[in-house]
Amino acid sequence: MRHIPDPFSLLMASTNAQDFNECNALLEQGCSTMEALEVMLARRTPLEQMTPRRRRDDF
Repeated sequence: MRHIPDPFSLLMASTNAQDFNECNALLEQGCSTMEALEVMLARRTPLEQMTPRRRRDDF
């Protein structure tokens, strides 16, 4: 069996210094830990993945 973690889990367990510093900066701005992680994920997610995909019937 192979474990493939989702982006949120990867970010939550990150030991990357840039991730740590970004999270701390957001915490200092008043974000909760959950909000900080959500902001960080939103910054990393390409726009096309954030918007719902259109089906042919939607046009």
